[in-house]
Amino acid sequence: MLFCEQEWWKTPPSRLEKLRECGFKEVYEVDFLIKEYYTIDQIQRRMEFDPIVREFDRTKDRKKLENLKKKYGSERGIGLTGEPLILFGTK
Repeated sequence: MLFCEQEWWKTPPSRLEKLRECGFKEVYEVDFLIKEYYTIDQIQRRMEFDPIVREFDRTKDRKKLENLKKKYGSERGIGLTGEPLILFGTK
């Protein structure tokens, strides 16, 4: 996959080349889309476990999460998407 400015999450070619210089062959990346549904309590636990929001506070930020639920919630919960990126290489 080629790096371009619109796809900022992609691994820069220079980083892939450094892996090749370390002896890795067939270096490539795979990205995919994940959509998961959460309750407010699940989101709070996730944010405390994996601090992706700087200075997250369960009590202080509860109102913001309730607003997100009103805006993006469904019967399944609050839908969140992610785009994990996995690098592969063989030696």
